Amino acid sequence: MSTRAVPQETPDVSIVVPIYACASCIEPLLERTRAVVRQEGWQAEWVFVDDASPDDAWRILKDEAAKDDRIRGLRLGRNCGQHFAIYAGLEKAKGRFSVVMDGDLEDPPEEIPRLMLRARQGFDIVIATYSDRTHPRWRRLGSQLYFWILRGAIPEGGKLSTFSVVSERARSAYIAAPLAGRAYILVLFGLDLPTAFISSHKEPRPHGASSYDFRKLSPLALRNMLLFSPRRLFCVLATVAIGILLVAVGLWGAWPAVPIWLSCCILVGAALAVSRSYMLARSWSSPHFCEKEMLHE
Repeated sequence: MSTRAVPQETPDVSIVVPIYACASCIEPLLERTRAVVRQEGWQAEWVFVDDASPDDAWRILKDEAAKDDRIRGLRLGRNCGQHFAIYAGLEKAKGRFSVVMDGDLEDPPEEIPRLMLRARQGFDIVIATYSDRTHPRWRRLGSQLYFWILRGAIPEGGKLSTFSVVSERARSAYIAAPLAGRAYILVLFGLDLPTAFISSHKEPRPHGASSYDFRKLSPLALRNMLLFSPRRLFCVLATVAIGILLVAVGLWGAWPAVPIWLSCCILVGAALAVSRSYMLARSWSSPHFCEKEMLHE
């Protein structure tokens, strides 16, 4: 059934959803979020960001937008990644509060009122946390190491989700932040605004599988550590280099050439990486070059 609704100039809630390889989830996601919006009596808009999805996501979004004026879609010219897509969606959002959630239905829409209630209590940022026990062991261990290195910025360890609510003030501050689009949650913590956490859960993905495998997660984690915690990363790598030398001395009773060479390479590489991270931070600009097409501007 067609639903035509002209949204208010300032909706209560903007639901921002990055889409990649989950076209089959768009219609059920809309159905479930619409039910939540009706139940709560909110004036809402939906901002979908098609991150150059390889399926027919954009066609589905165009069809849905033609039936409902509250649905807005942004199509990126190439795959820019989830965090760029979130940035692009938040930049287009108009609501007093913005809900950020994945498009694969792992984030339960029925949890949105709980996050919104906390936001209305005076928190500019509300983030859902979840247990990561369903992930493979390698991913859990890697997550623990990753967040340990970033622990100066991350108070909740490895259980954070991009499922969140941000106020209009937090959204504006996020968009203006130097590294906005690089790592959504890390940038939010850098805003130093009142933040709350809500325990939630991840639902099984109804179709397909996550595109975040080891090959994609490893460079993403390294990049974030370089950008957001370069000094701590340097300390960790320096400790590894010194450990290699000490083990070599303990085993061979001397300073063998290979451990010395390897340790020097680690230290030099770490120093260069830290320098490069500062250069990237200074030269960063927003991902406007990705934008290709907009529905209901």
